Amino acid sequence: MSQSPKNVLPGLNFEVSSMSAADHDAIKHLSGVVRRITGVQLSDRHQAMVASRLQKRVAELGLGSLTDYVAYLGMHAEEETIKLVGLLTTHHTYFFREFSHFEYLRSQALPELIPLVRARPDKTIKIWSAACSRGQEVYSLAMYLKLHLPTLAPDVSFEILGTDVDKESVMMAINGVYPRRELKEAPLALLGDHWQRGSGEISDYVKAKKTLRDHCRFKVGNLLELTPDSPPQEHFDLIFCRNVFIYFTHDQIRDITRQLLGRMSPEGFLFIGISESLSGLELPVGSPGPSVYRHRAMMPKKATSYAPALAKAPPPSRSQPGATTATAEQQKVPAASASQQPARIRVLCVDDSPSILTLMKRILSAEEGFEIVGTAENGIEAAKQVAALKPDIVTLDIHMPQQTGVEYLERNYRKGHPPVVMVTSVSREDSGLAGRALSLGAADYVEKPALTNLLERGEEIRTKLRCAVMSAPTSGARQLDRDFLRSARLESPEKKLRLISCSLSSRQKIKALLQELQGKQPHCILLIEGSKAALPGLAKALSDETGKTIQHLESLPSSLPLDGVSLMDSSSALPEIKQKLGSERQISILVYGEVSKAGAQRLLQLDGAQLLLEDLGSGKGAKALMEVASDVTPCTSFAYLSHEFFCSSG
Repeated sequence: MSQSPKNVLPGLNFEVSSMSAADHDAIKHLSGVVRRITGVQLSDRHQAMVASRLQKRVAELGLGSLTDYVAYLGMHAEEETIKLVGLLTTHHTYFFREFSHFEYLRSQALPELIPLVRARPDKTIKIWSAACSRGQEVYSLAMYLKLHLPTLAPDVSFEILGTDVDKESVMMAINGVYPRRELKEAPLALLGDHWQRGSGEISDYVKAKKTLRDHCRFKVGNLLELTPDSPPQEHFDLIFCRNVFIYFTHDQIRDITRQLLGRMSPEGFLFIGISESLSGLELPVGSPGPSVYRHRAMMPKKATSYAPALAKAPPPSRSQPGATTATAEQQKVPAASASQQPARIRVLCVDDSPSILTLMKRILSAEEGFEIVGTAENGIEAAKQVAALKPDIVTLDIHMPQQTGVEYLERNYRKGHPPVVMVTSVSREDSGLAGRALSLGAADYVEKPALTNLLERGEEIRTKLRCAVMSAPTSGARQLDRDFLRSARLESPEKKLRLISCSLSSRQKIKALLQELQGKQPHCILLIEGSKAALPGLAKALSDETGKTIQHLESLPSSLPLDGVSLMDSSSALPEIKQKLGSERQISILVYGEVSKAGAQRLLQLDGAQLLLEDLGSGKGAKALMEVASDVTPCTSFAYLSHEFFCSSG
C-alpha cells in the first residue's frame, strides 16, 4: 500500500529503546552543550526529539552516528555550535497559537492600555515577543492589531520587537517568508492584504508585505543573558514569552521573569504559555487571566488572582516536540460577573458523516465556549435548521448526498445568513469546489485531513469560527486564496482504476457515491465479498436506480471502458486485478462496511494503491487495513480524494 517510509540513517536508530549506550551518551553531551549556552533543559524524555532533530544534519555531514557528530562538533565548534543550538531550540510554532491570548488582548488588555498610550507623544503600543522563533508570533500580533486597532483606537500605532536565541530563526523572521500551508491555518479575517505569493521556485511560499514588516523588528537575544544593563533597554506594554519556560528550571524562570518585569511598563501585561505558570515563584505579580500576569500593584485588592500550579511536564500538543497543552486545571478561568461572561457561540454542523459530527461535538464543547445547537446531513436539512435554530455560525462540508455544500451556498447564502466555515476534505486550492465555496460567501476554510486526526485541527477550527463570527475576511485575503487556486486535471484516465470494497447492506451509500462519478472517469469496480449468488440481481437493481449501466463480471475483460462501472466477487477479482492490472494502473480503493481478514489481506496485496477507509465495522480485517490506510474519510469524499491521488501521482 502507499505509505511514507521511515527515514533511518545507518548507525542511528531513532527509537529510544533501541539506541546504543554510545548514542545515549552523545545525546546527553549535546544536550549539555545547549543547556550551558541557552539554559534549555533537555532531559531524558527529550532524547527522541534530540535524535530526530539531528537526523538531517548528521546526513548532511555524511556521518554515520551521533557519536561521530559529537567528534565533528569538537573540531568545528564555532560554526557548528550555532547550528546545534538552532536545531534543538527552534520549537514548533504556528500562526495565532493559543488564540485565547489574542482574544484577551482585544477584550481586556488593549482597552486598558489605549488611554495610557494616547497620553504619550508617540502614541505607540510597544510589544516584545521574547522567544519569537521564526517570527510567527510577531506577525500574528501585527495582523491582529492591524485588524482591531483601527476600530479601537485609529490614532494609536504599535511596534513589535522579536528576539530569539537562534540566529538562523531570527534571519528567517526578518525575511518574513513562510510556506503557504502555514498561512492556511490562520483565519482569513486576520490575513488581510498583508501577504503576497512568491513566484518561480518559491511559488508555494508567501511573504509578509511592508504593511506588517514596518511594524516589526528582530534581534538575536538570549533570555539567560538578560541583566538590568543588557538590551533591550526599553519598557514594553505587552511582553509575550510563551512556551519556553517548560525547558527552564524554576530558578531560571524566576530570574528571567524578574528581568522581563523590569522591562515591562507599570500598567503592562506579561503573557506566558497556557501550560505554564509563575505560581509559587514568589514574584511580585498577579494573574488576571489564564497565563496572563501583571505587576501586583495593578491587581484589584479584592480580586482573586488566577494562579494554577506550575506544570512540571505538560503533555505534547499537535504531535510536535516542544508544543504543549494546558491541563484541565490550568484552563480554568477565574469567576467573572454575569455581564463579563461571553455568550457561547451557537453552531450548526452540517456533514453526512456521523463520525465527523461526533468529533465536532468534542471540538466545539461548552468548555471551549461553543454550543452545537443542531446537525444536518445535507444542504436541504441545513436550510431548515438555519431557519429554525438561527445559529451564530454554520460549519459545512462539500461532499454530501442530495445537496452538496456548494449547492447549499448557491441557493441559500444571502445577506443576513450566519457566517459559514467550510470543514471539508477538499483541498483549499481546488478552483472548482473550494474556490467556488469561498466565492459564494464562505467566511473561512478548514481542510479536513481525516477522521483520525481531525481532533488535531481543533484549535484551528475553533479559532476560525471565533474570527468568522467577529469579522469578515478582507478582499486582500480573498485575493491571496485566488492566487493559489488550481484545477486538478486528470490525465490518462484509462490508466487509473477505482475499487470500492463494500457489502450488500451498503447499497444506499453506493448509489450516492456513484452519482459523484461524472464525465471521463476511470473505470470503477464494486467488490462484494461472500454474496456471489446475489451479484447479478444487485447489478441490475443498481443500474435501474442510478441510471448507470453496471455490469456483473465473472472475470476481467480485455478492456475496461471509461466512466464504466462493474460489479465482481472480491475473493476472485482481487487476485486477478493484481495479476493483470497491478503494474499497469494506478489504483484507488475505498473500503466501506465489514471486511474479513482474508479480504483485507487480498486488498493489501495491491502495492502502491491509495487506500481510503470509512466505517469498517468490527470485522477481523479492520485492524490490518487501519494500520496502512492512506486516509479515513466519509465515502462521499472518495471521488474527490481519489481524483486528487490520480492527479498528484501522474
